[in-house]
Amino acid sequence: MKTTVNSSDFINAFRGREGRYDQMGGYAGLHALFRHLSEWEHDTGEEIELDVIGLCCEWGHFDSIAEAYDQLIGGAAEDEQAMLAELEDRTVVIQYDTGCFVSQF
Repeated sequence: MKTTVNSSDFINAFRGREGRYDQMGGYAGLHALFRHLSEWEHDTGEEIELDVIGLCCEWGHFDSIAEAYDQLIGGAAEDEQAMLAELEDRTVVIQYDTGCFVSQF
C-alpha cells in the first residue's frame, strides 16, 4: 500500500528528522528535489518511496556548482558552465535559485 505525498508532506518528512531539513537546503532545496523526483516519476512511470535517509544518502546538497565541483571533483575549471558540464557528464545535477543537488557518484 502506498500513500501519495505532495510537496508539503515531502518537506515535513525532512523536518521530522533532526538536521535533515537543513542538510537538504531547507524549503527551497527540498521543493526543488521534490519537483525533480515528481517529474522523474511522471516520465518513467515508476514510483519513488519516500525514504528521508535514503534520499539524503543519494543526493548531496551544495550552495553552488563551484562548491559541488570542488568537493566532488577537486580543483577548479574555467567557469561555472564548464564545472556544470563536467558534473553533468558524471551524474545528475539539479540546480535551483540558491543551490544545487548532485546525485552521489
